[in-house]
Amino acid sequence: MRSAVLLTARWLERHREEKGVGYLLAVLLARDDLTAEEAAAGVRESLDWLDRKGPAAGAHRLLPVLLGRPELSSEQCARATGFATMLEQRNTDTRAEVQKLRRLFQERTARTDEEEVRQLASAVEWIEENATHAEVLPLLISVLEHPVLRRSEPVGELTGRTVAAALAWLEEHGADVTATRLLQALLGVPGLPDERLGEVVAYSLRWLVRHESHPRGRYLLQPLLSHTGLDDDQFDAGVLLAIGWLRDRGTGTRAYFLLESLLECSGLVAARVRDTVALARTWLTHHRSMPEAGFVLKPLLVRRDLTDGEGEWVLAEAMDWLRAHRRSRAARRVMTALAEHPGIGAADREELLTTGIAWLESHSHSPQSAQTLRSLFGPTHLNVARTRMLVDCGLRWMSQQKPADTWQMLGVLAERSDLPPDRAATVESLVTARVSADPTALDARWVLEPRLARSDITLAQRTKTIAWSFAWLERHRPHGDAHVLLGSLLALKDLSATETGRVVEWSIEWLELHADGAAGTFAVRGAETLLGRLLSLELDAAQVRRLDAHLRERKALGGGASGEAISARRVREDPAFG
Repeated sequence: MRSAVLLTARWLERHREEKGVGYLLAVLLARDDLTAEEAAAGVRESLDWLDRKGPAAGAHRLLPVLLGRPELSSEQCARATGFATMLEQRNTDTRAEVQKLRRLFQERTARTDEEEVRQLASAVEWIEENATHAEVLPLLISVLEHPVLRRSEPVGELTGRTVAAALAWLEEHGADVTATRLLQALLGVPGLPDERLGEVVAYSLRWLVRHESHPRGRYLLQPLLSHTGLDDDQFDAGVLLAIGWLRDRGTGTRAYFLLESLLECSGLVAARVRDTVALARTWLTHHRSMPEAGFVLKPLLVRRDLTDGEGEWVLAEAMDWLRAHRRSRAARRVMTALAEHPGIGAADREELLTTGIAWLESHSHSPQSAQTLRSLFGPTHLNVARTRMLVDCGLRWMSQQKPADTWQMLGVLAERSDLPPDRAATVESLVTARVSADPTALDARWVLEPRLARSDITLAQRTKTIAWSFAWLERHRPHGDAHVLLGSLLALKDLSATETGRVVEWSIEWLELHADGAAGTFAVRGAETLLGRLLSLELDAAQVRRLDAHLRERKALGGGASGEAISARRVREDPAFG
């Protein structure tokens, strides 16, 4: 350890003006094995640093350690005490102002967006003037997470200024344990420019390396792993740090949060998958009886890159867990993943259907009932008796709800082409009655989209569905979810030229309104699928130019570098766009 002390002393001789010196001096003086000469030198260096930097970052860590050193002379003690008094006064003033501004945000009095923006602008201006003070942290987080910041145009500039101030704070205090909360808030800011996101990710990775298995690590690792803007190296670094954290703390009850995030990552290489599955098995060994085990079992069931042995183990583990928790609300997530799993055996599927129907009957008001029924139909056709049981379950569920709350369930039934004739007639009658009464109802899309995808309906039924879809789009096409219905219409071969032209125009308008070309936009908002449909058609020159001018490549979506404009003519031939 003597060599570590000597190396620290040499580093300080060369880098005494760099960031983080206060923290390093605090660590050095906290040692109880310093020689008298080393301790005296450390005290002198610390006082000189405080003379130069005053209440800079690290002073709050250094001063308590410095004042506790027995080697301090009376004069040195007086100097250190003076710095501590000055720091405490400044911190007291800063904390008071932070609390005042935060109370303004928390007031329940009604304010317009303009008033909120003015208040935010005032707070941001104060933050910019005090950005390097450690006590500013709670206010920075409050501003970054304020809902108004994400709504109107002037606010975009305020967000940018707040992010810049947050990065200035991290430059001073990024090594501090408390930095995780700010890093979480920054990772949650939508649309961060690449340069800013790179800085946030770099600070996050540095913090995680410095603090390794600190309990706060999982709060930072979760948003980091789920962020769509990481490059391959950043993602792999985050995965390795998450695996390291779980090796140290992965048997704790709440480690399932991070295990779930890691298991949901789609870009894991085979070696990382093996590590993660092993960690999940260890956690389940300790906690398999907990309801929260479902948060680990579901992403394990969804993964298709497990070995045969891992897959068999997960299916058996999940069925055992479901038998113990079949009546709980938490059972749904594991039950649906099992129902959609291609490897489930016939006997387990029979048991699962019985459990699923009982669950739907006892949770008749669950907002996830429709998705649960769809999952229970499974990836393959069931026999007539089982299909009838599921349809009857769905119809009973609908009879117990308000009509306005049944659109999704009706859509699940309407998309099935394998219903027994009598049940198919019942569902057809419900669809006709509900949609013809109000085809422009916002939730009617839950029925229209699967209806358009069916190739077995009659020409008259298809014609009616197309007319209903056009009525819906006339009213709702700016709506963020309109792209699914637009894509379904673009896939049809029997639209007239006039109808196709209208749908193409509406689709381009939707892209212009909702897609900014970022990778997350394509994946989450559905722009990629809609673009693929458009580019499978013959577009005129003006339409091609509009697509060229609007859409941008990210993450090599079309094979080029980030920021390069997509050529609609080139992308039309790219299989990645369907």
